[in-house]
Amino acid sequence: MRIWQGYEDVIATCIGHTHIDVAWWWTVAQTREKVGRSFATVLKLMDEYPNYKFMSSQPQLYAFLKKNVIRNYTRKQNSASKRNAGSRKAVCGSRQTAT
Repeated sequence: MRIWQGYEDVIATCIGHTHIDVAWWWTVAQTREKVGRSFATVLKLMDEYPNYKFMSSQPQLYAFLKKNVIRNYTRKQNSASKRNAGSRKAVCGSRQTAT
């Protein structure tokens, strides 16, 4: 691996992220479907790669997931406690108040 002079201490970290624009061209129903598929992919990646990290900056997506795809929401919540994954996923940028 090539190390650039003066940058030996630099560490780059990649974090998975999904941005689904809720107010885009899709209907709300289509957006909910996309949320379910996107989070299912995240769960698959977390299972396949133990060091995979994921971040979501849209609490509304978690609300859609919880309401419409409860199985994946529950699985995602459980995956956080299993395998000490608390640092593997994060909601960032705002506070979630899903019901």
